[in-house]
Amino acid sequence: MPTLYLTEEYALVRRDGEDSLLVQIPERQGKNGAVLAAARKERIPLIKIDEVAVFGEITLTASALHLLLERNIEITFLGPYGQFKGRLSPPFSRNAILRMAQYRAHQDMAQRCELARRFVIGKLANQRTLLQRYQRRQVDAEMKQAIEQITALLHQLAALPVGQATMPGRLASGDNRIASTPLETILGMEGAGSAAYFQCFGKLLADPGQWPFPGRVKRPPTDPVNALLSFGYSLLTSKVASAVQLVGFDHFVGYLHSSFYGRPALALDLIEEFRPIIVDSVVLTLLNNRMLAPNDFVVELGAYRLKDEKRKVFFTRFEERLNEEIQHPVFHYKTSYLRCIELQARLLGKYLTGEIDAYPPMRIRQEKIMRSKRDGRDRRGNRSQITCYVVAYDIPDDRRRSRVHQILTGFGKWTQYSLFECFLTRKDLILLQSKLSEYLLNTEDSVRFYPLCANCIARVETIGDPPPKDEMLFIV
Repeated sequence: MPTLYLTEEYALVRRDGEDSLLVQIPERQGKNGAVLAAARKERIPLIKIDEVAVFGEITLTASALHLLLERNIEITFLGPYGQFKGRLSPPFSRNAILRMAQYRAHQDMAQRCELARRFVIGKLANQRTLLQRYQRRQVDAEMKQAIEQITALLHQLAALPVGQATMPGRLASGDNRIASTPLETILGMEGAGSAAYFQCFGKLLADPGQWPFPGRVKRPPTDPVNALLSFGYSLLTSKVASAVQLVGFDHFVGYLHSSFYGRPALALDLIEEFRPIIVDSVVLTLLNNRMLAPNDFVVELGAYRLKDEKRKVFFTRFEERLNEEIQHPVFHYKTSYLRCIELQARLLGKYLTGEIDAYPPMRIRQEKIMRSKRDGRDRRGNRSQITCYVVAYDIPDDRRRSRVHQILTGFGKWTQYSLFECFLTRKDLILLQSKLSEYLLNTEDSVRFYPLCANCIARVETIGDPPPKDEMLFIV
């Protein structure tokens, strides 16, 4: 489902009936009083969006906020430069068992270090892949050295003993007392690997002279490339935080990142694997394909930012990347990067609740996929077979149909109108049916589940039009 990006300064967002928003955009004037853009109104149907991103000085009325929360639509607030400010979310998931497992793992330093190690392995492996792709096209000694350095760090991370790690005492506030623990070593390796990667990142640009990149500079970004990276990471943090909360986690309690007050630590953990393959890729595409120019940026007090009118270019390419499909390295079916984010959160949940032996980080084109050591059994010895279900629904009411569509989007792939393909364990199937039953009216609605065997899936044929697609984004 698309995201609604609200970018027009001083716009007013109001409730418009039971199923839409009205965005009132005021007249925009120049310094001499000339009218640059006339006032206008935009009507946004809620059935077409599942998230709202608010940039800068924009007002949402209380009734508009209530309507969004009633529809389980999250609102993310960002500053004019894209800095993450906070999120307004519907009530917590009812999955208390998952959150208790999350808290236990956080208090267990050995388990926390194991997860932190895997987050960093995913990040460094994907950074190395981007550098290797460049190296295949054009041999570069500095690039080769960076690849070798990251490879050595990956080997060191894999061999790092974390099984006997212990917490250095009860913490009064925060959890940043990690000195002399394996977590401190893991953070040091992550920093060394990222430094090697960003030292060569400028070489990935087609015109380094036009886009000088001195290295990663965050607060504030002192060049256009860093401005785009920071902007993209803020958007991606919002997407990951939404996925984490959808699955049922407390996104303020993480493993690699310390859990300070108000910090979305778990979202920052999971984002690490996706930084290179989503945001860095988007930035390289925009600059190497000349979709942006140096005069598309403004400098304020030494900080660069993308001009407001050019944000649409970034939003469009960002959403296109999120909706690109790849073959998932664990489940082996095609799915979008956006769906991969949620799948990683679900895999983390399965690890924490003991359904799989290890959390497999998201690694693009990895040579060896991490599998369970028990041949289809979880840590309790139970079978966790995954079955493909074709889910078809017939629901006359627009509101209930939209809600069912949103729920199914969290479990599978939308292939036809009112039809999804979902790869589910028995536990996932029960959870999905339970969620759907909360919104269905038994006298009018119908949802059917058709299980397919492996042979049937391989013989599926498609004739005619491509699968239905949502509008990718709304920008007002």
